[in-house]
Amino acid sequence: LPPPTKTNGEVESSKTEVELLDWLRELLAEHHQGIVESLEELKQGQRGLAKLFGMNDRFDHTSVNGNGSSNGKVQVNGNSETKELHMEDFSPLADFGQHDKQHGHVRPTQVARPVLPGLQGFPLREVWDETLKAKGQNLRTNSSDFIAPKPEEHWFEDPSELVERHPSFVVSPGNRYRVLWDLFGGFLIFYDLFVIPLKACFTFDPSSFTIAMDWLTLLFWTLNVPVTLVTGFVKDGATIMEPKKIVKYYLRSWFIIDVLTLVPDWSMTLFETIVGDAGDLAGASDSVKSLRILRLARTARLIRLLKLKKVLDAVSDYLDSEYAGIALNIVKMICMLLAMCHFLACVWFLIGESSRDTGVPTWTKDFWEYEDPTWYVQYFVAFHWAITQFTPSSKPPVQPSNLSERCFAISVVVFALVGFSYVVGSITGSLAQLRGMSEQATKDFWLMRRFLRRNSVPLDLSIRIQRFVEHAHGKQKELMAINEVKVLSLLSRQLMEELLCAMNLPHMTVHPLFERLRHFSVITVQRLAKEAVQRTSLARGDTLFLPNQSGTFLYFVATGRLQYSRPPIIMDDDPRVELVDSGEDWIAEQVMWTPDWIHVGELVATVEVDMLAIHPDRFASIVTLVLPVAQLVSKYSRNFSRWLEEQSMMGNLSDVVQGDEVSDTITSFIPDSF
Repeated sequence: LPPPTKTNGEVESSKTEVELLDWLRELLAEHHQGIVESLEELKQGQRGLAKLFGMNDRFDHTSVNGNGSSNGKVQVNGNSETKELHMEDFSPLADFGQHDKQHGHVRPTQVARPVLPGLQGFPLREVWDETLKAKGQNLRTNSSDFIAPKPEEHWFEDPSELVERHPSFVVSPGNRYRVLWDLFGGFLIFYDLFVIPLKACFTFDPSSFTIAMDWLTLLFWTLNVPVTLVTGFVKDGATIMEPKKIVKYYLRSWFIIDVLTLVPDWSMTLFETIVGDAGDLAGASDSVKSLRILRLARTARLIRLLKLKKVLDAVSDYLDSEYAGIALNIVKMICMLLAMCHFLACVWFLIGESSRDTGVPTWTKDFWEYEDPTWYVQYFVAFHWAITQFTPSSKPPVQPSNLSERCFAISVVVFALVGFSYVVGSITGSLAQLRGMSEQATKDFWLMRRFLRRNSVPLDLSIRIQRFVEHAHGKQKELMAINEVKVLSLLSRQLMEELLCAMNLPHMTVHPLFERLRHFSVITVQRLAKEAVQRTSLARGDTLFLPNQSGTFLYFVATGRLQYSRPPIIMDDDPRVELVDSGEDWIAEQVMWTPDWIHVGELVATVEVDMLAIHPDRFASIVTLVLPVAQLVSKYSRNFSRWLEEQSMMGNLSDVVQGDEVSDTITSFIPDSF
């Protein structure tokens, strides 16, 4: 300020006023010097960032007018071009988002877009800024300030609950424990298939094991009745979970079978418990026959074979390999053949024994005329005869000795002609299918190697191609593409979204935001998994992105490992190198929240990698369909951008977010959910 001067009509300033003005001049001079020093620090910081991105000519010098005054402007020169950046709009991190095609490097440009206070370096995308400013915002960082939605608002609930409400005691037919229950029931059915014909046709003393298994079987199928009444069923492609409909369905289907099996079984068990074993039955010579007649009543339990198809279907549903499915079919056919032979052997022995005391010649009397064999010797002789009726092998010296035995033998031969042909044909077809699958893969790989040789592909490239194709072929067998299963095109939109969500969501929930959204709005997450996610693969040594490239997707690693390297901020420092693993880290999240993100490092696959890529625009278009979800995500984006600004100030910018290190920090950015 100029010193006060004396003019006509004015009184000269007092000594105190002069001292005050001198003090003000000194204070302004100190502030002026501080501004000049701050501008110099700003210039040095800009040069350091230019070196980081390999653009040393971005900021040649900062001119200061006159005696150091900048007039509130900084002039940035580069390749004979000069731009003026107003200090109130300037930030330590300029926008590196646009490339100069003529000079091949990035130039500082001012882009018209929304900027939050203090976030000029990493401005938010317009969609998140507008959501934050939307009226009716009801999200708060503190749960105590949070305004909960009305009870009738179900936008955050599971869509399956919106379709149908059902009591909590009703379980789904696909419930894991229900499937295990059915598998155990299938084991008991196989046990009955083997033991019941033996007990009905052969005479042997029961052991502790058979007694325990009889009680276990009886109790299991008795308890299965109430379990069935609380289990839903599938009808016309829909899962029915209403108790009344479940009871009606049971009465029309399995109720009669349970009555026909449980009533004789309980009657026989109680009779044996009260009366005792065969030696206590009336003490007459026909005690064994009486016991055998009672045991025949238990053959009604074989009606449960009708439930065996349900069990086998459940086992097939858990097999995700075509080879395993073919092998299961072969095993099933062999077991069917052995079961038929087992049943025919028991009936063949029963026919021979039933006429032994009548004086009519029988095959058992002719074969064991002078000996009394044990029951298991009798069984294996009868089983040998039965299985030779199906196969052209040597037959034992057992021949029918009366009319009933001969008629039964003729019937078995006719049945074996058809049954054995069916079993052998099914096994042959499965083996041919198994061999055809291997032959096709061998032929395809042979054609690939021939193509590479005919086109003189370099050896190192040829090996890389073969290795990647082998890896991709193995993954294709494990993870089939959804478009390969044509019948899935028949699914409704909601079922398709649930299917894709089940496939993609486990890899996405490594990020705390997606984990929160899974509970906050299931419908939104399902739409994201269907419309915003795409799969991509990398071979060993492939590069996903390089420094100074524009970011386009948020990436999650499904399988494999990558290596990320970032150039040093200070030339003397070492590059930053880190590994990116599946289930822990995610890549380029900055793309989701700030426009024109430029990668600061290089990402290379160290092994074959499968990845999920999320497009930011599709993500935003889906999230903004539900305002509360959009507000939650917008608030998270603002907190993340502030954290990104702090990382930039400390020189810790990176394209990779190490979830095992900063997961708690990222979680703190998410507003408290409902």
